[in-house]
Amino acid sequence: MRTRSLEQFARVLALCLLAPRAASAQATPAPDAPAQRLAVQVEYFKGAKPAFQPVPRDSWYGHFATVATPQPRAAADTVRAVHVRTRAGEGGRVEVRVGVHVGARHFDRLEAVATYHAAVGETVTAGELERVGVAPFVFKVLGVNETAAAPPSVQNMTQSIEAFITDFTPGSLPHGKMTLRNLSTKRVRAVYLRQVVEGRNRLQGFVTEREGKMLIEPGGSAEKVFGATTGEPSASGFLPAAVESLVIDTVVFEDYTFEGEPERAAMKRALIEGERAQLQRLLALIRQAHNAPAAGAPAAARAFRGRLLALGDPVPQAAVAAILKDYPGLHTYETAATSDPSRWGSVVEISMHGVRRDLLNDLERFEKVSQSSPQAGGFKGWLKQWQARYEAWLSRL
Repeated sequence: MRTRSLEQFARVLALCLLAPRAASAQATPAPDAPAQRLAVQVEYFKGAKPAFQPVPRDSWYGHFATVATPQPRAAADTVRAVHVRTRAGEGGRVEVRVGVHVGARHFDRLEAVATYHAAVGETVTAGELERVGVAPFVFKVLGVNETAAAPPSVQNMTQSIEAFITDFTPGSLPHGKMTLRNLSTKRVRAVYLRQVVEGRNRLQGFVTEREGKMLIEPGGSAEKVFGATTGEPSASGFLPAAVESLVIDTVVFEDYTFEGEPERAAMKRALIEGERAQLQRLLALIRQAHNAPAAGAPAAARAFRGRLLALGDPVPQAAVAAILKDYPGLHTYETAATSDPSRWGSVVEISMHGVRRDLLNDLERFEKVSQSSPQAGGFKGWLKQWQARYEAWLSRL
C-alpha cells in the first residue's frame, strides 16, 4: 500500500506551529537523475547552519532574512516561504529554480523568481530574491560522498502499531523503507512519525492518506520511505548523515481515539475538522452553482471564482471547543500553548484554507484549458466531478 509521507502541502503548515523555523521538503521523481549523486548546499540565513538539498528535490524554507523593496508589497504578496527546486540539467549541471510562496495569511500562490545553473563545485547567488524583499540565498553544488551507515533504530510509543525496517541502503544519501502494521481491530487514519538525525527531529509529520481515506485496515500494513539530507561539507564534497532513529509517536484510529501523544492526535483532529467544515461550505456553493439557470454560460466559472474568494475560512468555534474537550491530555503539558483555543483555531483555519485553495487552483487550470480546448461537460461537468469527490471525502470523515 503506497502512502503519502505528509498531509497535503497546505495542511502541513500546521506542523510549523510547533517548529516555525523548520523547512519542509517533499521528494520528487528523478527520471533524469545524474549518475553521480549530487546535493545543493543552501545558505538561507546568515549565521545559520546551511541546509543540504538532494538533486532532485523540492523544499521550502520558512526562515529567511528580509530586505527593503523599491515599492511596498501588498498584503496578498507577503512572502511566507522560499521554494527551491533542484533537478539535473544539461551537461552535468544542476538546475535550481527559486520561487516564493506568497499570501496574506497562508500559502496562496507560488511566484517564480529565477532559475540558476551550476556545476559541481560552483556557487550561485539568488540575487533576484531581493526584488521580493528576501535576502539572497546562496547555492553550491556538491558531490555526495559514500558513508558507512547502519539502519536506524525504531522507537514505538504505541501498542497497536508494529514498526520495523524492511529495506535499507547505505552509501551516498542513506535511505530505506519502514513497514507499519496495524495490530488492532480498528482502521487507522494516521501515524505520527519523527526522523531523528544528529540528535534532532529533522522531518516529522503524519503518515496518512488524502481526502479522509484510511491508512491501514485491521491486520494490514503501510510503507514509509525515509532518508536524511543533512550532513557536513567536506573537501571532496558532501558527507551525509544517516537517520539515527525513527520514532512512532502516535496512532490515530478511524473513530479518532488514539495511542501516544495527545497533542499529535489533536493536531490530526484539528486538520480533519477544518476539512469537514470547509467541505460542507464548498458543497453548498457547488450545488448552488450547478443548479443555476446559467451554469453553462462562459461567465459562470468567473462568477463561481468570485464566490469562492469571498467565502473565506471562518473557523467554527464549536470545532475548537470539541478538540479541547475530547483531548483533556492537552492540559497536562507544561506549556499553556497546547490548551490555547486560538492555537487550535489556527490549525483548523489552515486546513480550511488548504481545501479551498485546492479548488481555486483546479478552477484556474480548468479555465485555462477551456480557453484553448473546450472541456467535456463544460463547467457543469467540472462542478459535478468536484461534488462527487467532496461528498465521498466528507463521508469518510
